[in-house]
Amino acid sequence: MRYYILLAAIALGTYAAAALATSFAVVRSSGGLRRRIAARSAAERARILATARLLPIAVGAVSSLLLSSVFLRYEPRDTIE
Repeated sequence: MRYYILLAAIALGTYAAAALATSFAVVRSSGGLRRRIAARSAAERARILATARLLPIAVGAVSSLLLSSVFLRYEPRDTIE
């Protein structure tokens, strides 16, 4: 049972850290992004802004899946950590 608790903790912690770091990066680049997309059409601006909003979720999910797969492959199932 402890194995699955560790897996959940690692997956959720990885997701939180990656999503938070990506969110900070998106916030830091929002000023420059706003200036660069000002002259584009409304549809293009909406697509770019939606991508910027979904980027932290995608990065968090990919990094969580990647680290969880590494945990599943290399951590012994009978761990008592």
